[in-house]
Amino acid sequence: MRTRLVLLVSILVVTPLHASAAQRTARDSVVATIQRVLDAMRARDTTGLGAAFDSTVRLIGVPDASTAATRPRTASRFLADIANVPPEKAFDERIYDPEVRIEGPVAQVWTYYTFREGKTFSHCGIDAFTLMRTGGTWRIVNWIWTMRRVGCTHTE
Repeated sequence: MRTRLVLLVSILVVTPLHASAAQRTARDSVVATIQRVLDAMRARDTTGLGAAFDSTVRLIGVPDASTAATRPRTASRFLADIANVPPEKAFDERIYDPEVRIEGPVAQVWTYYTFREGKTFSHCGIDAFTLMRTGGTWRIVNWIWTMRRVGCTHTE
């Protein structure tokens, strides 16, 4: 009887820890996917960048000025833009405190970011990513971001 009680208590203690660790691992892998994308942008690595995108990916930049046009891009246009950036002006995007939500094979990430062209600060905003896990790999299916030049933190 005592052995069964010890076994039951052990299961009750370990199960929530295992679920929490699994969620943390999934969160880490989602954030790592986004970090690989940002690293690939910085390195102008269009192959690595393209590998993180689902074939149906949508990319949309939303400027803060009401007169500026929203900038939707196809993956091929986005990759061409990255390839054409001179090395000294490589895009350097950094994210801060990402909020991650995961349900099965779908993840959402909302995060503040700053953006530099080379060493020159350009703008900041919010990145919103939707990812889907297929074949054990997270891929970005939607990336929409705001762009503003006022109220930016982390500009150093």
